[in-house]
Amino acid sequence: MPPTKEGTVRGYVKNPNAETPAKSNGKFDVRGIETGLVRTYDGATTLAKMKKAAGLFAGLEKIGCHRIAINNYNVIDCEIAFPESIILPDGTTINKPRIDLASIELDGDNARLVFWEAKHYGNGELRAAGDMTAPVCRQLDIYRGYISDHREALEHSYTKVAANLAAIKAMGWVRPPSLIDEVGKGNRRLTLGSEPKIGLIIFGFDMGQRDHPIWQGHLRALKARVPHIRIAGSSNAIRISV
Repeated sequence: MPPTKEGTVRGYVKNPNAETPAKSNGKFDVRGIETGLVRTYDGATTLAKMKKAAGLFAGLEKIGCHRIAINNYNVIDCEIAFPESIILPDGTTINKPRIDLASIELDGDNARLVFWEAKHYGNGELRAAGDMTAPVCRQLDIYRGYISDHREALEHSYTKVAANLAAIKAMGWVRPPSLIDEVGKGNRRLTLGSEPKIGLIIFGFDMGQRDHPIWQGHLRALKARVPHIRIAGSSNAIRISV
């Protein structure tokens, strides 16, 4: 299940009707912070405020990822923040890289852990000028390197996650059978395969956008660099690991 981020939880209990702290001489006036948070639950009124605050964090890509997660029963995690920073060869530091989804698929007698980055059609990281490489390809390369370096820890951790989810399901959680159950019960070994599989999901476009020659050129360039791509106009139609 997706990890809960402390900052995001605090965001949900922020009063969306409260005024933003005033700024003076480069500092924020936070004396009114006590009135800026929802401190008691008073029924429908409080729930409406919490939903409004949560909506501030729900962009098109997050909404799409949520729909993909609930429609694909082999998704085991989402919004995955890796705990370490990555220093690239050019000296650039990527702090706590985050990938959108992790799923499980069949791999012979075993089960394979697969990671997915999801992008809305309008995300500029899917496109590159001229002969340059789209930024998302570099992003996937970063993930691949990190996952390769932490193979054993990831396989062990997600095997434990699967076991926990199987135990919760045994308590009465109604959910269709999936490979998560097989891994959680010890019937299949979870592995990253011979090398990490990092896929790209693209969604959020209409037929005109899909067929536009400029986009088709970008898509061909992406497919030349990324072997595993799932693409659909609606995130509801995305099917990943089966």
